[in-house]
Amino acid sequence: MDGIFTNQRRNRAHGESLSHVLDYLTPSEVRELKFVFDTMDRSSRGAIGARDLRRALRGLGFQIDAAEVEGLLKDLDNKVVNTATFHNFLDIIIARQADSIEVYEELNQNWKLFDLEDKGGLTLEDLKKVCHDVDLNLNEKEVREMMEMADANGNGVLEQDEFVAVMMRTNLFEDVDLMRMQQFDK
Repeated sequence: MDGIFTNQRRNRAHGESLSHVLDYLTPSEVRELKFVFDTMDRSSRGAIGARDLRRALRGLGFQIDAAEVEGLLKDLDNKVVNTATFHNFLDIIIARQADSIEVYEELNQNWKLFDLEDKGGLTLEDLKKVCHDVDLNLNEKEVREMMEMADANGNGVLEQDEFVAVMMRTNLFEDVDLMRMQQFDK
């Protein structure tokens, strides 16, 4: 992300506009993000601090902790230290979206670790086998609950889109890499 911020600081220093934002976000998304930013900028100073930045990002669905926010703010070149302007906020959103797209694509690839027979979905029995294969010791009830939570359409089959949605929502995607390594070790 540092490269994004560095390039954008250089562009602003040379008087270039923030038109790059429209390469990544629609005008409608920019307006919605402006509303979120302004909601956090209760004093109308044109900048938000770490706490409000974290709340805004989490409200938009990004998983981020306080230390990450502090790091982001330290990387910014603002007149007021430890704050983010609306333009900074957009830059952060764009960078975070790029990270999310990479994770989403990786999860779609990792689906193959679970759908070994390429059936397009996992039954309860398939899920039990996968849990066993990766040494995830869950009892029958826990596997059934996992399936019920993940099976959004209630058809008794965990499909790829449901798998990706659950992994994104729960941050379990980090464990998928560990599962991949364990599978290759066998």
